[in-house]
Amino acid sequence: MPTDNRRESQTVTIELDPAFGAGLTQGYGERMQWVNEIGVSEQPIFTAEIPLKPIDWLPSEPAETRGPRPSSPVSLELTVCGDVQIHGVSVDPYTRTALTVGGEIGTSVDALSRSILIIDEAADAVWNTLRSSVSDEMEASAPYGNLSSLLHNEPVLNTTQAAEVLTTNIERHEREHVRCLIDPETALWHELELFWRSVLLGANSRTWYDEEFLTRFVTLFTTPSRFTVEALAMATEEYTMADPALQQLLEASVAAQRGAEEELMRCFDRHGIDSETLSELLRTPVGETFCDLWVAYIVDTLRSGVPPKTIDPAGFRERVSGGAAPEMIALPAESRREFLDFVYDRCFGPVFEVVRLRSSETGYVLERTWHSMNPTVSNDDSLLAVRRALFRRQFLSRFSTNGGLAEQLAARTEAVERVIQGASLDEVSLFDQPGPDTTQLSGHLTDAETAACQALLGPQATTEELRRWLNDPTYALNDSRRHH
Repeated sequence: MPTDNRRESQTVTIELDPAFGAGLTQGYGERMQWVNEIGVSEQPIFTAEIPLKPIDWLPSEPAETRGPRPSSPVSLELTVCGDVQIHGVSVDPYTRTALTVGGEIGTSVDALSRSILIIDEAADAVWNTLRSSVSDEMEASAPYGNLSSLLHNEPVLNTTQAAEVLTTNIERHEREHVRCLIDPETALWHELELFWRSVLLGANSRTWYDEEFLTRFVTLFTTPSRFTVEALAMATEEYTMADPALQQLLEASVAAQRGAEEELMRCFDRHGIDSETLSELLRTPVGETFCDLWVAYIVDTLRSGVPPKTIDPAGFRERVSGGAAPEMIALPAESRREFLDFVYDRCFGPVFEVVRLRSSETGYVLERTWHSMNPTVSNDDSLLAVRRALFRRQFLSRFSTNGGLAEQLAARTEAVERVIQGASLDEVSLFDQPGPDTTQLSGHLTDAETAACQALLGPQATTEELRRWLNDPTYALNDSRRHH
């Protein structure tokens, strides 16, 4: 396989996990029951192993992201320091380059990027390496620094118990994100439809000029789901321990990292909404379609004195006007099954990626493993599904930024957060947003396709060559056409 000489200067920046540095994530990535339990094949499509060495750490800038987790206060910067190894299905040079390109990786699970980041056994090694040179500043900014130092002063049994409880809840939390966003059998309808429409948008340029299709896609894309998936994940956690003081310490330390998400759960708790009732509220057709818009309505309604059991979707529908939110779709189970079979057949996926930072003899390894959720797909079709996923990441990133969709999504997410923090729906512009200008957006789609094509296949590649690459598993341009 040809070597990509650009690797030597590449850097990877990773936003550190909220449990990073506490010494409490050991073994999390090794077991990964939450992946095994959702029907993923034990044999991945392929795994890329990228050797890295840390070069710096940076305080992360606060930013709105589509992922369910808030930003971490510390990021780790690493650089590629050796040859990349890829095991499993053979990949062409362009897929290989896309898998090894540098950039930023956040701790999140997202329906469109379809990527999960795990920092497991490498945590303590990286932490100790960096702490030796910037100990005071790192201790002050580490998300779980105080918890770590407190636990070290506790008896070994208590430290072990806390570690086990936290690890179990990390697994529960991430497994629920997979169920909400990635597993098509259980994904929120909003995420399932958004995924399918994003596939069509990338695969068929005729959809760019279909006003109804494009409007629906934009409306779904700009409907946030951050608080919905986070609340459902947090509802699965259980911190009960034999030592009440240690339990209180652990709960307080975890809660301190969650910001508005924790405020949301406290609001539900104050109004007597237990985990089962919360899941029922959010897993209804209106909740699965409108996501955070529905969450904001629930919070506003509870504050007005309405009992949880009398919250009516009809009242919510009265607040939704024009193109501010998607139409509610409630499909019977058999229709959903037919739709999923159709997605499996036409998309070859869905596929998703697990990114792990782990220790090695010479430094660290970033392990990027791709899994398929499709129970019947072949190796060739799995490769195509990964290529299409890589293309959609480039394509939708460019389109959402240039078309203003990312900005609109961030604004609506901020509006929902303001409601959670005490504002009323009358004080925020959550539903009163104009519909998209589909004529202008079509132009951004053309630009996004060209940019994604050149990013993946090189500056001289054509969209015709892109189509062949996305549809023929054996197709690869001459190596001289690659990036220079």
